[in-house]
This record gives sequence, C-alpha cells and structure tokens, in this order.
Amino acid sequence: MARRRLWAGAFLDRQRGTRIFTAPAGGVEQVIEGEGIISGVHVISFTGTATCTVNGVTKASGDTVELTAPADVTVRFSSGTFSLPQLEQGNIATPFERWPVGTELQLSQRYYQVYTNLADRGHYPNTTAGSATICIALSPAMRTTPSVFVDEVAAALVSSSVIVDQVQPDALTLRSNFLAGASGDYLLRCRASLDAEI
Repeated sequence: MARRRLWAGAFLDRQRGTRIFTAPAGGVEQVIEGEGIISGVHVISFTGTATCTVNGVTKASGDTVELTAPADVTVRFSSGTFSLPQLEQGNIATPFERWPVGTELQLSQRYYQVYTNLADRGHYPNTTAGSATICIALSPAMRTTPSVFVDEVAAALVSSSVIVDQVQPDALTLRSNFLAGASGDYLLRCRASLDAEI
C-alpha cells in the first residue's frame, strides 16, 4: 500500500506528540512525487479546520480522489489548522501511520541533504597546479541531480572559492585550486546543501 506523509512548513505547535500546523490563507502545500503513486482510488485524511485541496479540488477528511501514476500530486491546506495528514491507497481512511524518526529522515534525504564539516587536508609541495578535492557518495541517492549550495568555507593554501566539479543523483565532487606559490599543509573545509525538491 502506497502511503505518503504530507509535510508542510507553517506555524507549528506540538501537543502530546502531535504536530499541529496553522496554514495561512495562501496555504501550504506538499507535492508528492508521481513515481511513488499507484494509479487508482486514494483517500485523504486529516484533523483540523483548514481547507484541503488535492490537485486543486476541495476535499474533506475521508474523501477519495482518483490518482494516475506517474503524475505528481499536490495537496494544499489553507486558512486553518491541520494535523495527522495522510494520503493512502484505497477508499477507507486508516489510523495515522507514525514512522520512526530515522525512517522519516531517510525518506526526506531523497529530496534534500546537508553535509557539514566536509574536509580535505594534506601537504602541498608547491607544484604548478593542483587542487584540494572532496568526493561524497550520496546515500541515499537523490531523486534527480540536485542543485548544490556551498558555504561555511575554511581554507588554508587553497582558494576559498569552492567549485562544484561534478554532481549526480548519487555523487558529488567539490574542489578548490591551490594558491600560486604556496607550500605546506593545506586544508579545505566546507558545508554542502543539496536540493532535489519537486
């Protein structure tokens, strides 16, 4: 059974282990990747006062919607509170499925990953060319080739301008060129944020 948890950024209140979101009039939405959709009838369930739409059609908790794979699905909540949102295959809503935090984290890493304190260090013998290089195997592999943002750069004997040398859904290579005329112990340290959102 294909279930998708619907997460959205909004005002958040935690009560007895349940996240209660307050959606503004403009709404908050979650796009569910069509790759995980099984064609057929699905049911949306949630609690709260917010208006819910699935692909632009207003739905009450317990309503069904016909979905067709591999089309993405957009679920939007607006103008009220909502909690325990769940879209699942079938025509009967089941109790909200709570997943372990580790499972939630792993699933979210298909769309967004952050790597902190990435480092390459060694000794630079003052040759005419070269670079410090950081190679990362992305695990899990991302949904598609991500956009990459690099910050928190610390550099010694290398340029503080970090180049995204190669990026794929399952690998990233960063590099920084050695400074001309420099020799000694070098260091390149940085943080990389990778975004493959829908």
